[in-house]
Amino acid sequence: MDLETNILQCVDEQIGHWCTNCPDADHFIADITGPEEWVCSKWIYPGADGCLRRDRYEDIQALARQIVDMVEHGEGEHMRRIIYVAHPLRGDRPDDIDAINRNVESVTRICRTIARKEPDATIFSPIHAFSFLSATGDQAQPLRMCLTMLDFASELWVYGDWTKSQGCRLEVHRARERGIKVRYMGRRGKPCSD
Repeated sequence: MDLETNILQCVDEQIGHWCTNCPDADHFIADITGPEEWVCSKWIYPGADGCLRRDRYEDIQALARQIVDMVEHGEGEHMRRIIYVAHPLRGDRPDDIDAINRNVESVTRICRTIARKEPDATIFSPIHAFSFLSATGDQAQPLRMCLTMLDFASELWVYGDWTKSQGCRLEVHRARERGIKVRYMGRRGKPCSD
């Protein structure tokens, strides 16, 4: 299996969750013991033509192609830095929607700033890339996907109160384990230490 297919397969395993907040989705529980599920009322496969969330899938496909291109071209002049942006997603409570929304807004501003200041870098924000997954549900699968993508990064930039976030702590541990440069970013996006 080629690298691009492997990346997209990792995303496809969770693609059904894209419907969770879609206005075209219908909610049902398969049986009394089963998990709740969401399906498209128009019977459109998530990410396919006609899906309201297709743009997200196309963004992930483009990123997968870009990662493959970078890996295949090595460290030469065509290689771009991949900055993986780690930031807590949830607040003190996993169901704190206001805290989740504030953190998403914060990461959006951070990524825009990085894009402006580092135009030759590729910025990867798992909070944005995997926004089709539930932020309030079990985080085991999203974390697995995050760690898979982190392996392709050249740098990990860590923001917010990351020591209280299980996901951020795992990302920092994985980066150190893999020899990926870790930058702890303070207020106003300035490095605290490397």
